[in-house]
Amino acid sequence: MGNDPGRTPPNQGAPTLKAPEIDQVQPGMTLAYPINHGNFLVGKGAVLTASLIFRLRNVGVGHLCVV
Repeated sequence: MGNDPGRTPPNQGAPTLKAPEIDQVQPGMTLAYPINHGNFLVGKGAVLTASLIFRLRNVGVGHLCVV
């Protein structure tokens, strides 16, 4: 069972959660938790776009929990 380069690695579990400041978030990242900020609601698992990041920044969201 050694280190076989052709073998698929075992499942490493859940991805690491990060909570960077909104200015460090990049399009393509995925939300780990839903956002309910005033009248602004974004579901868990949403893939962030540049437009969505811009709108979140404008409503005052400072950090996002992403995977």
